[in-house]
Formats: sequence, C-alpha cells, structure tokens
Amino acid sequence: MKSYSTWLLCLVAFILLNQVSCRPNVEDYYQGDGEGDDYTGDEDYEDEDLGPPPEITSKPITLTLDEGDMAIFPCNTTRNDDTFSRVWRKDLSGLYVGSVRQTNNDRIKLHENGSLEVENIQRSDSGAYSCMISAQKPQEVIHMLHVNSPAKIVSISPNDSFVTIKQTGTLTLICIAEGFPTPSIKWFRNDHVLEDQDPSIHGARYTIDNASMEDAGFYKCTATNGQQVPDEKTIEVEVRYPPEIKIAKAIVPTGEGYESELMCTVTGHKKPEVKWYKDGDARKPVVSSQRIKLERNGNDHILKVLKTQKEDFGDYICEAKNTEGSREAIIRLTGHPSQPVIESIKEEGNKIPVLTYKVESYAPIEEYELLYKRQEKDEWVVVKPTVTSSPEGRIFTVKHTLTDTVPGVYVAQLKAKNNYGWSEFSSVSTFPREHDDDLIETEQLASANSAAIEQRISAALVISSLLVAHFYC
Repeated sequence: MKSYSTWLLCLVAFILLNQVSCRPNVEDYYQGDGEGDDYTGDEDYEDEDLGPPPEITSKPITLTLDEGDMAIFPCNTTRNDDTFSRVWRKDLSGLYVGSVRQTNNDRIKLHENGSLEVENIQRSDSGAYSCMISAQKPQEVIHMLHVNSPAKIVSISPNDSFVTIKQTGTLTLICIAEGFPTPSIKWFRNDHVLEDQDPSIHGARYTIDNASMEDAGFYKCTATNGQQVPDEKTIEVEVRYPPEIKIAKAIVPTGEGYESELMCTVTGHKKPEVKWYKDGDARKPVVSSQRIKLERNGNDHILKVLKTQKEDFGDYICEAKNTEGSREAIIRLTGHPSQPVIESIKEEGNKIPVLTYKVESYAPIEEYELLYKRQEKDEWVVVKPTVTSSPEGRIFTVKHTLTDTVPGVYVAQLKAKNNYGWSEFSSVSTFPREHDDDLIETEQLASANSAAIEQRISAALVISSLLVAHFYC
C-alpha cells in the first residue's frame, strides 16, 4: 500500500513539471496582426511584416516669397504606405489629417507624396507649416513661410488726428506697423526728422515730456521696409499754455503831431484775446476812435495813435488772456528822448578816447550829461557834451573826447534832455585808456638817462678805488 502511494505522488510531480516546461514564452505567444491584440508590454519590437518604423527625411526650409507666388513644403519619409498618417498644420490650425482636408482654404493642396502646396499665396499665409507622422515614435518637421508685403501702419495712438496737452504735461505717441521685412519707424515734427538718438524716441514710441510751446506741431510717423512706398500717418499736437507776450520796445519815443505805434507779439493756446489799457492803476480801456486804431497782423497786435497829443503820453498795457491764464506787458509812450546807444569808442592822438552816442528825439535836444570814471573809483566825473543840431532828423549824434584821463580802464554812461524831460541813462560802456606815445617816449628817455648816470657813477667809483690803492702803496 505504501509503495502504491509513493508511485502516485511521483506521477503527479512528473505531470506538473512537464506542464511548466512546455508553457510557451509570452513574447513568442504575441504574434498578433494588430487587430484586437491586447498586449501592452513596453518592450521595443520590430514587426516582421511591417519592418522598421517610418522616419521623416525632409529638412526644415524657410521661404520668402511675394504675394501670388506658390510654395511647396516637403514631408518625405523612409516609407510611404497606409500604416501611418501625416498631419499638416499651419501654426495651431489643422490643414490635413492623412488625406482628409481640415481647412476651407482651397488654395492649400496635398500632393500624393505627402508634400503640401500653397498657391497664390497671400500675406495671411505667412507662418509656420508643420508635418508630423503618427508612428511608434512621432516625428515632426517645421517649415517657415514669409510673404513680402509693404509696410502698413495698422494703428497709431492717440487715435485722433488732433490731440491737446497741457503745458508741462506728458504725451506718448505710438505707431504700430506690419509688413515683411519688419518695417522701420521714423518720426517727424513739422517735416523735420527726429533723430533716433533723441531720448524721446523709443522704437515705435515718441514721448513728449514736460511739454512746452515748442512741442506743438504736426507729428508724422513713417513706416518703411523697402517694399513700395513708405506708409505714413500724422497727428497734430496742440500744447495748451498761458499767453506769452514779447515787446520790441518798452519805451517808444514820439512827439506831438506825429503818428505813434505800439506793438506787442502774443502767442498762446487758441489765439489769446488781447486788450489794451492806459495808465497802469486806472486801467482805462483803449478803444478804437478817429485817432486810435487797434490792428492785428498775425501774432502782432498794434496800437496806432494818429496825430499824437501830449495827453496820449503814458503807460499802455497789452493784456492777453486764454483758458490757461493771462499775461501783460507795459509799453511807455513818451516825448522824452530815447535811451542813448553807444555807437563807437575810438582813440585819437595820444591814445585819448572819443565816445560817440546816438539818441532819438522828436523834439530838439537841449542838453546832454555824460558820466565817466576809472573802473575802480567810486566818484563819477560829470561833463556836458556839446549839443549840435541833427542832420538826420530825429536821430541826434553826440561826440565827446575824454582829454583829462590817465591810463587805465574806464566806464561811462550818457543821458539826454529835451523839453519833455530827461531820457534814461545809456547802458554802461567799459573801455581802456592806453599809454600815449609821448608819454612812452618820455619814459624811455628817462630810463636811458638813468642807465647812463648809473654807468658814470660806477666808473667814478672804480677810478677812485684805484687812486686810493696807488696812494697807500
């Protein structure tokens, strides 16, 4: 009984060992045809029927073409069968999956060899064209298409063609352009180019900082890339600032019976309103009449007084106002002589300075007063130059020679008087008084005589020394 049990156990063990040794390897067992196979192992393999996986052999290309041209992008592979699919895209948009069209653009076509054709290309066709194959190891080739196109300004800001900015304010102009090659941007103000080195320019941006009246004008942005003519757009910039007044003469000399003219030049935002007043504190408005004419020539505002009378003399106020503020300037209409003007400082014999002045006066000059001194002195010397008639009508010439001067640097000023009163002093003039020739000759002679005397004394001392030595010896 015992021997029978042992034999039975040995038989069972033999059967089990035989089953294990005869079980096929899982790799040998997986020989499916790709339909319904459930094997998901990660091991690499090569199908005996399909051969090695396909690879893309085309290299990336970049095309730069004109509108209307045709582009062909290759996607060649080591195999060309139905075991894999090509996927074509433009940027992120699908074009073809296998032979199935994904785009409505009928200018894009797929060739039998897998290449992609774009005919009659347009500016919008620019971009990246990618071909990818769906194989065991996905692969992709990306081609680039650039379409030459003229520069075109697509936006400029501010959007309005006219913009205003307050004085001291900031405004940034931005000009955006498209085209291929990439357009370059240039800025102009009133048809004068603004150089790229201008710190206000930052590429397509132009910044007006701390705006002043000089910043007002027409700003033009031009975009160019060598394709056809440049594109351009213009913005007018107006700077809002208070009026500014300039006067040519603060004191206008005149005379009774003459026509007098006062003028102020006014600039400012929106052509400021200008009014004239007389006599400062009283501020009497000046209105047009038979003798008073108010005129305008551009920015020049003119007050004319016909047949001037003595009561017309006084201070006139030119006042300008706009929305940003007001300014005023005072012009004095007077019968007094004008402020004398130095015409020349010359030297006559022995380096003596001669001063010449011009003075305008509608009434005869009655008196001159000339003040001069050495520059380092405190006290003025007062002289009364000779009054002469004027062959030039209202222009008087006064000439005076400073005979009592010594070498040094001098300053001088002059005023004039007529029957209405004194003029203002002229501006102070500075001039040198040189050594005269006679004085130089005298000094040279004195120096020569002194040298001769010194030589004689030296000789006498030598002789005396010799005599004394001889006597004692």
